[in-house]
Amino acid sequence: MPRLIQVSKGIVKNPLNVTKRKGRSKRHSKKNVDRQYNSFDLHEQSKMSSKSILRNSVLSKVSPIEESIIILERQNKRRRFCKYSRRCLLISAGVLLGTTVVLGLIATGIATSLMSTNTPRTTDTTTTSTGTTTTTDTTTTTTSTSTSTTSQTTTTSSSSSTTSTSSTTSTATTVIIPVPCVATASFTGPSTLKTLSNGVSSYKCYSFNWTATAATHTITFRFRFDSDDWYMDDVSIFDSSANQLIVNGGFEGGTTGTANSRPMANSWSWSGSSCGCCGGVSGSDPKTGSKSWSDGCNGATDTLSQSFSTTIGNTYFISWWLDASGTGSATFSASIA
Repeated sequence: MPRLIQVSKGIVKNPLNVTKRKGRSKRHSKKNVDRQYNSFDLHEQSKMSSKSILRNSVLSKVSPIEESIIILERQNKRRRFCKYSRRCLLISAGVLLGTTVVLGLIATGIATSLMSTNTPRTTDTTTTSTGTTTTTDTTTTTTSTSTSTTSQTTTTSSSSSTTSTSSTTSTATTVIIPVPCVATASFTGPSTLKTLSNGVSSYKCYSFNWTATAATHTITFRFRFDSDDWYMDDVSIFDSSANQLIVNGGFEGGTTGTANSRPMANSWSWSGSSCGCCGGVSGSDPKTGSKSWSDGCNGATDTLSQSFSTTIGNTYFISWWLDASGTGSATFSASIA
């Protein structure tokens, strides 16, 4: 006969059914035991107010062996159903999420380390070149400076590449040489620049380029006009920086003494005593200003000269204006020694 257990307000059959009955197999099905425990748990849940009382009453009426079986079965039940419980799922999800974050941080660190090894190195090279050219109305001096910058970038990795860029900056300085007309010829060292055998009817410009071969040179003009006078004005010699080397070239700078009965121009040298007349500064026929050089040496030649300093190898720009009061027989020459 099955054992009875006193529970609160009634009598309940032993749900464990652990007492052996005659004729029943010694082996109990584990599945049947689980089913019986589940039924017992549902019955306990339906009576919430007396749940603890029922558990205590059951345990107080069973043998120690039965109590141990009950405890072991409950522990096995918890282990068996842990993988399906909400707590186990939350713990598993947390572990998976943490593992993902750690792996992501490791991957980011590796990528940053690889990128930092590919740091480019840049080498800059600057080249400066300077050129000089001369320009004017007819001759101009232009000084230009050109700066070229080249950048070379080399990237260090398993393979290397090179990129080049260049920029150019130019600065030009133009010097205007105030020569009055275009040069008709070029000379070097001692030379005869111009000769004439007849007078001219009005002022005419003569211009030449000339290269020095010594530290000092002298320009000399020779005049002869038996029946009339030559008139010369605005004599100039410029260097490549537009510096005037002739002093009192317009004959406006005063006089000292006389040249055959006429005033002698300052800073010039004159010779021609055999002519007997007519060489010196005059106000009769100037090209510009109020004065010019007048010379009408008869039967011989007058000379007018001036020395100036030069730099060997440099180019100079020489010019003057010339007129005559008639067109008869006359001679004129200009030379540098």
